Amino acid sequence: MALRLWFAPHLIPELSSRRATGRLHCSASTQVPDPQEGRRSANYQPSVWTHNYLQSLVANEGCRSRCEVGLQKEKVQMLEEEVRGALNDQNAEPLTIFSLVDDMERLGLGDHFEEDISRALRRCLSPGAVHESLDKSLHCAALCFRILRQHGFEVSQDVFKMFMDGRGSFMKTLGGDVQGMLSLYEASHLVFEGEDILQKARTFAIQHLQSPNPGVSKDLQDQVKRELELPLHRRMPLLNARRSIEAYSRRGYTNLLKLAVTNFNKLQSTLQIDLQEMLRWWNEVGLAKRLSFSRDRLMECFFWAVGIAKEPPLSNCRKGVTKASALILVLDDMYDIFGTLDELELFTDAVSRWDLDAVEGLPGYMKLCYLALYNSVNEMAYETLKETGENVIPYLAKVVCEKTLFGTRRCTNQTMYTSESLGIPCLIGKSDVSVVSQWYDLCKAFLQEAKWSNHKIIPGVEEYLNNGWLSSSGQVMLTHAYFLSSPGMRKEELESIEQYHDLLRLPSLIFRLTNDIASSSAELERGETMNLIQCYMQEKGVSETEARMCVTEQINMAWKKMNKYMVYRSTFNRSFVRMAYNLARITHCMYRDGDAIGAPDYQSRSQVHSLIIEPISFAP
Repeated sequence: MALRLWFAPHLIPELSSRRATGRLHCSASTQVPDPQEGRRSANYQPSVWTHNYLQSLVANEGCRSRCEVGLQKEKVQMLEEEVRGALNDQNAEPLTIFSLVDDMERLGLGDHFEEDISRALRRCLSPGAVHESLDKSLHCAALCFRILRQHGFEVSQDVFKMFMDGRGSFMKTLGGDVQGMLSLYEASHLVFEGEDILQKARTFAIQHLQSPNPGVSKDLQDQVKRELELPLHRRMPLLNARRSIEAYSRRGYTNLLKLAVTNFNKLQSTLQIDLQEMLRWWNEVGLAKRLSFSRDRLMECFFWAVGIAKEPPLSNCRKGVTKASALILVLDDMYDIFGTLDELELFTDAVSRWDLDAVEGLPGYMKLCYLALYNSVNEMAYETLKETGENVIPYLAKVVCEKTLFGTRRCTNQTMYTSESLGIPCLIGKSDVSVVSQWYDLCKAFLQEAKWSNHKIIPGVEEYLNNGWLSSSGQVMLTHAYFLSSPGMRKEELESIEQYHDLLRLPSLIFRLTNDIASSSAELERGETMNLIQCYMQEKGVSETEARMCVTEQINMAWKKMNKYMVYRSTFNRSFVRMAYNLARITHCMYRDGDAIGAPDYQSRSQVHSLIIEPISFAP
């Protein structure tokens, strides 16, 4: 099942202008001077994904006749009923159900059978059933633990005590069980804060998995290698499904695999339709052609959105997150590379005002940026208003601040990190304003970094993190995702959005930390100092290697804090909780081997191609 990759040569598309009634319009044809003299440039590579090539994609579903589609639908229904039958088998051993659920989720079918899986797992929780499975082997115990915890069931780390000796260490005789070690390693990444047994389990498993075992099959060796690079719990689910389908196909073709291939290709067709709509929007906005300092990464932004919300019904959510991500990149480059401090102060103030009059005092290139942001956010808010009746503009854009006695505005929202918890900062402040502005807070964070960079200041670690999780932009993406995917909005959820709940803050922090590890070298070459690696090196007096280890440990701690929301309910619905986890996962995907946004390489392009462009050929 080989991947055939084809990359078009770089071609900047011709853009057209189309005036939309009732809105102030900016387009690629707008003649705006782009001041280059004395400005820095990051020399970002152009996009390899040309407009003409991507628009030429034809979704697989559109190529089939009505008869073919009908026959395919009947086959899928038969396969689905077979899978449901296996899940609902009252006589099946619990271990058989857990293994089936594991296979389904690795193959990308978990969401499709979510209710059936939940019922099957509840049935397996009958008295004694799980304990009987746990007693069989380390692999069984670890698999049952992982599946139950990731589906929200309370299961204690104490289930692993049976594999420990009297000194509280894992028995050395377990080290030769490679499958057991791998399952233990996967389970250990669902650890909560304070769970020392699971922390020991991870260290023990890594120690033995890193030692080669010549008697292990090549498939298992490959799986161990992939897991040590990035554990299953932190992988982008849909990309992992593509790889799992290819791996499972080498073992033989089953009906479960056939269903997975059909499901993947059908979803890919939906994604291609969404992508083409985003291409038309991006070309109409025209920023890629007019602003040469900024990254043109529409395809990567769409890939990012797919990582957050892959389910077919979440099309509007994907498109909204794509728009937000593309605009964020432009703003990031404007603050990071191109704008002067005076200009950036003006732009930040304009965003705080959120009205059309604010555009008048901006330089030409900023007018394009501001109007693109203003129009796009308002349009997304209008779509939400139509669907839910909720006006979300205040939550996305406008800051409502207190009025002082002298009529000046004063924003008192603070989200602070404490030195006592520097291992992983904790949210202790609360919002004192009536609305927290996502985009304004983002621009303020960008501006702070620009000031540090301009004045050659390396802030302390705590100060940097207090600003850095906001400048990651993760909370902006998740807020858009929430409003574009939630059919009903409860007061508790809106208050959690305002106050930056952990499920917005922690994925954003992981975003910041993974980004800093990946991009630190390139940023230093451009003369930038805004990076946690540098902050650690200066404040703690450590080497770059030691600083990277500290950041990696912070990532692990952030995951521990976030993992509790798999089991303990938050104010948000399960769909949004999944998207929050997926934001953290996509950051690992994009920054694991470098900066796939700033400097996409062959590997990152292959990932995009395999997920969005190349269907899986089923050839039993």
